[in-house]
Amino acid sequence: MYKALKTGVLVMTLTLGGITAAQEYPCAVYLNSARIYLKQSTPDNESARKNLEAAYQKCYENAELHYLLGLIYADDYKIDKMVTELGIAKKQGFAKPEEIKKVLESKWVQEFQAGTKALEQTDTATVDSVRTALQAQAARYFESCLMIDSTRFQPYVNAAAQLIEMNKLEKADTLLSKAYSLVPESLNVILSYGINLYNLERYDQAIEIFQKAVAIDPNNSEALINLASLYGLKGDREKSREMWDILIEKGMANKDVYFNRGLVFLIEAQDLTTKINTTEDSLAKNPKNEAWKKQMAALSSEKNKILSKAEQDFSRSVELDSQDMEAVYQLGFVLLLEGKLDESMQNLEKVTQMKEDHKAAWEALTVVYTKRGMMEKAREADAKSRP
Repeated sequence: MYKALKTGVLVMTLTLGGITAAQEYPCAVYLNSARIYLKQSTPDNESARKNLEAAYQKCYENAELHYLLGLIYADDYKIDKMVTELGIAKKQGFAKPEEIKKVLESKWVQEFQAGTKALEQTDTATVDSVRTALQAQAARYFESCLMIDSTRFQPYVNAAAQLIEMNKLEKADTLLSKAYSLVPESLNVILSYGINLYNLERYDQAIEIFQKAVAIDPNNSEALINLASLYGLKGDREKSREMWDILIEKGMANKDVYFNRGLVFLIEAQDLTTKINTTEDSLAKNPKNEAWKKQMAALSSEKNKILSKAEQDFSRSVELDSQDMEAVYQLGFVLLLEGKLDESMQNLEKVTQMKEDHKAAWEALTVVYTKRGMMEKAREADAKSRP
């Protein structure tokens, strides 16, 4: 076994009357000893580190001391300390700055690959606790990459993705905002940032981000869908419908796009119903008022047109997925509002077959059965519609 030279043991003691004093050596002695420990067939990082730490204050201006400590911390996976010491070495004018760059690049790649591997394991993990642990591990690896080099955006996005999975949205927002500042034209970064802002309910900021995504790529369905939803949440139904219209016109609509636009039409029809009721009240007080009669006719006509559009969208959604229970329900409900009782009954009964305790479907069926004169069924449906 290799035996270290006695001169390599630097922190020597001299006992005088029970008092122990540390003996000091020139900086070169500490550094030479550390090099010897590091060059052994099995590097003795701990002994090398102790020697360098013993000389830390005395030899602080020595760039190589910090470089060697950085190497040791790199091997020991103490990324924060590695970055600190290599940074000091560079600042102190280390003679081989390319070596510092090489160490940092190597460690960055190592941490990024480890994070990527943890992500792959996360995808295949079947136990929740294991998946959560892997997500946290992946996030730590990518955060280490950021300590090494904060100018690359990929680790910000990857670390944020894992934090989002762990419901740490605020921390993810910090990382994504930094990534966005680094690459403000990257569509992937913009979309990730916007979705997290959406989840944080920062709707105005999210709208701005998704608007930028659409400016970069007018055909980006993810951005258009999120904008449509956000405008809806903000109560701007006109802009919301405009986004759904664009998706449908561009041939990018799926069942959910048709369903959501159908909901916008349905809400508009309900608003018209409120106006119709108000007009009816006014007309009841003055049945000969021609202006009220014309307004009533115009509102009813507009409502019928809107309901027809809602029916078309819900029908299309059901065509694309006949087992989408809520789409089938909304179609049945709109058909009821249009007075198409047989078609409405068919769809609403299908909903109750999918989910026996669908209260809203039974409530609508109560109305359908009553209008059809099926009073026994109406009573049964009414009972099932109650809590």
